[in-house]
Amino acid sequence: MEAKLVTRVDYKTGIVGGIKYISVAIFVIILALIPTLISEFYIRILATAVNTVLLIATLRFHISIFTGLVPVRKIGKIREYPFVSIIVPAYNEEKVLERNIKSMLELDYPKGKIEFIYVYEDKCTDRTEEIILNFASRDKRIKPIKRRAQNGGKAAATNYGLKFAKGEIIGSFDADHSLEHDAVKRAVYWLQNKKVACVKGR
Repeated sequence: MEAKLVTRVDYKTGIVGGIKYISVAIFVIILALIPTLISEFYIRILATAVNTVLLIATLRFHISIFTGLVPVRKIGKIREYPFVSIIVPAYNEEKVLERNIKSMLELDYPKGKIEFIYVYEDKCTDRTEEIILNFASRDKRIKPIKRRAQNGGKAAATNYGLKFAKGEIIGSFDADHSLEHDAVKRAVYWLQNKKVACVKGR
């Protein structure tokens, strides 16, 4: 008779042992992931808090813009008003130019201490030249400068305008924007400080 080796297998013991090993493995994995899970949790809280603050600040800013309640820091006394030249490059700016010029003429700054140099291209195809000359005929502060070269864009036009500027302080402004009535006065106030070389508005 052929002998056979019979091995007794205790399935119950094997299953229980396997469960123990799996449980230990899961526990070890959880312990290893706890720092990561905690970090992600706090990162999410921090990100949510930052986004909330930014959202509130943005809403507050836009509401203040639309309601006209923008907080403006008061400036101190200006010791002496220097002569200011503002250069405005203009090429086919018919739709926005009148509003721009009117905002310039309404600036709260001594009239004898400021000039507005409008540099326009000779190849403008709209009423840009007509509008500038019309205002210049009514107000000596408007200085129309026709530029014959049509290249280089706003930078070249601004540099060309520098040749005609008489101001101790020179500013550059886009034709499609309007200035607040005290913008130049504010710039001059800060430029009184010898440590300040340039002032930029927004």
